[in-house]
Amino acid sequence: MTEIVMQPLGLILFFASLILMPALLMALWNLTIPGIFGFPEIGYWQALGLALICTVLFRGLLVSH
Repeated sequence: MTEIVMQPLGLILFFASLILMPALLMALWNLTIPGIFGFPEIGYWQALGLALICTVLFRGLLVSH
Protein backbone atom coordinates (compact mmCIF):
# COMPACT_ATOMS: atom_id res chain seq x y z
CA MET A 1 0.00 0.00 0.00
CA THR A 2 2.79 2.47 0.78
CA GLU A 3 4.35 1.87 -2.66
CA ILE A 4 1.13 2.97 -4.34
CA VAL A 5 0.95 6.13 -2.22
CA MET A 6 4.66 6.98 -2.59
CA GLN A 7 4.72 6.83 -6.40
CA PRO A 8 2.50 9.89 -6.96
CA LEU A 9 4.30 11.73 -4.15
CA GLY A 10 7.64 10.92 -5.77
CA LEU A 11 6.42 12.22 -9.12
CA ILE A 12 5.14 15.42 -7.53
CA LEU A 13 8.46 15.97 -5.74
CA PHE A 14 10.40 15.25 -8.93
CA PHE A 15 8.48 17.80 -11.00
CA ALA A 16 8.51 20.36 -8.18
CA SER A 17 12.29 20.07 -7.93
CA LEU A 18 12.57 20.26 -11.72
CA ILE A 19 10.77 23.62 -11.58
CA LEU A 20 12.10 25.08 -8.33
CA MET A 21 15.79 24.14 -8.34
CA PRO A 22 16.69 25.99 -11.58
CA ALA A 23 14.68 28.99 -10.37
CA LEU A 24 16.66 29.01 -7.12
CA LEU A 25 19.95 28.62 -9.01
CA MET A 26 18.98 31.45 -11.36
CA ALA A 27 18.11 33.75 -8.46
CA LEU A 28 21.34 33.00 -6.59
CA TRP A 29 23.43 33.43 -9.75
CA ASN A 30 21.76 36.72 -10.67
CA LEU A 31 22.19 38.10 -7.15
CA THR A 32 25.86 37.24 -6.75
CA ILE A 33 27.84 36.46 -9.91
CA PRO A 34 27.18 39.61 -12.01
CA GLY A 35 28.17 41.87 -9.11
CA ILE A 36 31.31 39.92 -8.20
CA PHE A 37 32.69 38.78 -11.56
CA GLY A 38 30.79 40.92 -14.07
CA PHE A 39 29.24 37.92 -15.87
CA PRO A 40 25.79 38.43 -17.40
CA GLU A 41 22.58 37.38 -15.72
CA ILE A 42 21.09 34.03 -16.76
CA GLY A 43 17.55 32.95 -17.54
CA TYR A 44 15.56 29.95 -16.37
CA TRP A 45 16.58 27.64 -19.24
CA GLN A 46 20.25 28.51 -18.81
CA ALA A 47 19.94 27.75 -15.09
CA LEU A 48 18.32 24.40 -15.91
CA GLY A 49 21.17 23.59 -18.30
CA LEU A 50 23.75 24.61 -15.71
CA ALA A 51 22.06 22.41 -13.10
CA LEU A 52 22.10 19.45 -15.51
CA ILE A 53 25.77 19.99 -16.33
CA CYS A 54 26.62 20.14 -12.62
CA THR A 55 24.64 16.96 -12.01
CA VAL A 56 26.54 15.11 -14.74
CA LEU A 57 29.92 16.41 -13.60
CA PHE A 58 29.51 15.88 -9.88
CA ARG A 59 27.19 12.85 -9.70
CA GLY A 60 27.70 11.14 -13.02
CA LEU A 61 25.02 10.07 -15.43
CA LEU A 62 24.09 6.91 -13.58
CA VAL A 63 24.04 6.98 -9.80
CA SER A 64 24.25 3.50 -8.32
CA HIS A 65 24.27 3.27 -4.54
